[in-house]
Amino acid sequence: MNLQGVVRMAWVVGAASLAIAMGACQGARKPSVVVDSATLASEGAGQSSGLSANEDNETGTRTLLVRLLASNPSDQPLPLREVRYELLAGEYRSGQISRNAERTVPRFGMQTIVLPVAVPQEVAERIVAGGPWTVEGDVSFVPWAAWRRTLYESRVSMPRVAIEERQN
Repeated sequence: MNLQGVVRMAWVVGAASLAIAMGACQGARKPSVVVDSATLASEGAGQSSGLSANEDNETGTRTLLVRLLASNPSDQPLPLREVRYELLAGEYRSGQISRNAERTVPRFGMQTIVLPVAVPQEVAERIVAGGPWTVEGDVSFVPWAAWRRTLYESRVSMPRVAIEERQN
């Protein structure tokens, strides 16, 4: 076998291995993140999280705490990294916010992520009274598979899962 034949054989074996690995991953269920609820920050929550729970008299804003539920269908713990999100309520858009998730979802488990959003007083009142709202965004996570983790750590591939709307 000449050098060209060896190179061709190596390419075929590598491509076949990658196809098998990709096919095995397609059957795996992905993690999910779903919007659960939004509440006004309380005195206790405001103090423990460093957020102001009281109305800001200067700007007329309130802090909403948006609760997300992250689920992990894997037998491996799932470290969450960054959450990028934006609150939408009628004509109001909070602007994109980014923060560290600081959570690991246990294997076959769920984890709550609480996101603070400063909103105008009237928007907060509409949301708490049951008015329409949602959160758009995504959460990055450290992947389960070793080869995907290598790509993640080298910043080549940053796996993300979209935040899903709450189901009423």
